[in-house]
Order: sequence, then C-alpha cells, then structure tokens
Amino acid sequence: MTAHGGLVLDGNIPDLMVKPADNTLNQIYTFYIKVTANGGSSQFFGPHELDVGCSRAVYTDSPSFVTSVSVPVGNDGIGFYTVFEPAASISWCGVVT
Repeated sequence: MTAHGGLVLDGNIPDLMVKPADNTLNQIYTFYIKVTANGGSSQFFGPHELDVGCSRAVYTDSPSFVTSVSVPVGNDGIGFYTVFEPAASISWCGVVT
C-alpha cells in the first residue's frame, strides 16, 4: 500500500486511515482508493476529500457584535464596548486571541 501527495497510510486493513503527512497545513487533499483483487483486477473508488484545518471555514460576526456605541463627552469610555469573537461555520475552527 502506498500514499502520495502529502498523505500517509496508518493502520492495517480493515482499519486503515488516511492522514496528512503534515497536519499543521490548512489544506484539502483529494485522493482515490485503488483495490486490487487476488486475480489482478483493480477498481478505483473516489474521489474522496480530506479537509485538514479550517480552509473551508466561513467566519461571520457574532450576533452580539455592535458596530457603534454612543459615549457622552467627558466620559472615560470604560465598559461601553465588549469585543465578541466571530463565529466559525466549522465547530473546531476558532479564533486564536
């Protein structure tokens, strides 16, 4: 069994896993699985995609995001505005602060 294009195979059949060689990259890998029978006949299955990281995540403003706040002249401005993190469409993708 072999893997190409930045992917590695981990495990044994039937529990074989496809993993990225470098899991720090935000990248989408497209791959096929080739199965060869004892008689030599082979079949490709796919394409399959492995989305590593947050390359397809969509970030939107928090519903609590306020674009303007009125502050009276002479006020110190403390406590008028709180910054809320944006929301990501993929649950494991967050904002690092």
